[in-house]
Amino acid sequence: MKAAVVVTVAELDAVFRQLVPLEVDLSSIENGRRVISIHRVSRVDLIPDVGIRVVGAAEVEWTVLGITVPVKVDDLALRIHLELEDGKLGFRFEIECADVRLVPELVEGLAWTRINEALRDEAAVPAFHFAELVARRVALPEWLGPLRDLVLGDGGGFLWIEAETITFMVGIDVAARPRPLGASLPQTEAR
Repeated sequence: MKAAVVVTVAELDAVFRQLVPLEVDLSSIENGRRVISIHRVSRVDLIPDVGIRVVGAAEVEWTVLGITVPVKVDDLALRIHLELEDGKLGFRFEIECADVRLVPELVEGLAWTRINEALRDEAAVPAFHFAELVARRVALPEWLGPLRDLVLGDGGGFLWIEAETITFMVGIDVAARPRPLGASLPQTEAR
């Protein structure tokens, strides 16, 4: 069996506009404050076979050499790579491009490289564990003999990202388990 969810770019655009302000907080004791706050979404695009691009304005606070530097970014393109692996759908973030006024391009490039390195860290990758959502045991009533239960399991996932839609399909394995041999079936009253 398969269950599919199809999401259009227009639906994603509406969702992201509802999510702002959106904060990606990678702060830690050893690295200090590391926050990307997206406060305006101007456009959402789909990147075929890759993921989602969210374009808007943001503020970035990043600790460098013990000093937290706040920066306003008028044009930020955040790429969200969608990755399907081992029963989970991962969301890996990357700053595709960002324009900071009055900052030399070389310095800007180095800063975004460092930020993208932090975003690539495995701990920074949120995931939707669809395999856990699918895995279920459903007990059947005794009057539905000789079956005891249905077992639903993860049959794998499939992801298609096109220019206008994302299709996420989950395979669901279904198995019926019989009652043990010799187990009595419920008696029914004669009418």
